[in-house]
Amino acid sequence: MTTNNMKLISADVMKDGKLKAIEYHYVNGDFAFQAMWDPRDEHTEEKIAEFRDWCSKMATRLGYVIEP
Repeated sequence: MTTNNMKLISADVMKDGKLKAIEYHYVNGDFAFQAMWDPRDEHTEEKIAEFRDWCSKMATRLGYVIEP
């Protein structure tokens, strides 16, 4: 059973048209954590999709549920 304090909403943090991080907030709006993009990685759609997938997997492993 999942409680609301384990449900997160993700939001991209952009700078100069490029992904800088993905922030995660609890459903009540409080900040949970941020996953930073490695600027040495290529900024391609494929790499960004891989990063989003990795972030979601890590959050899930920590017991969080990512809300759509």
